[in-house]
Amino acid sequence: MTQPVFDDAFAVGDLVLGGCLVDIKVYADPAPALPEFMDQLLGYVLSDSADTFTIRSIGVYLGWHARLLTAQLSELLGCEQTQLVQSLTELRTAFRTIIRPEVQRARFYKHGTLPEPPGEHP
Repeated sequence: MTQPVFDDAFAVGDLVLGGCLVDIKVYADPAPALPEFMDQLLGYVLSDSADTFTIRSIGVYLGWHARLLTAQLSELLGCEQTQLVQSLTELRTAFRTIIRPEVQRARFYKHGTLPEPPGEHP
């Protein structure tokens, strides 16, 4: 699937292929930016609050180098594969709470939507 939408004002990815969320980057020297790329992808995974895309790994395709770097979410999160869904559910709930003001601000600037009343989730 191309351009998976996690939140249309906040997080739109590049590709989901077989449960792997892939972001395409074109950098001459990508090494210094790899941690930021991974953070971006993890943010997208955590924004998928309903687990719509069933993402279990993330990857960065380095266009100038024709290389795909991937990592399993269970390894990145330090949990067993059997505990991944539960861990993701807990992390997604916490992530939603933390980024709520940023999501509301992004939605306002993109759509003119006012913030949601307290108690509702983005």
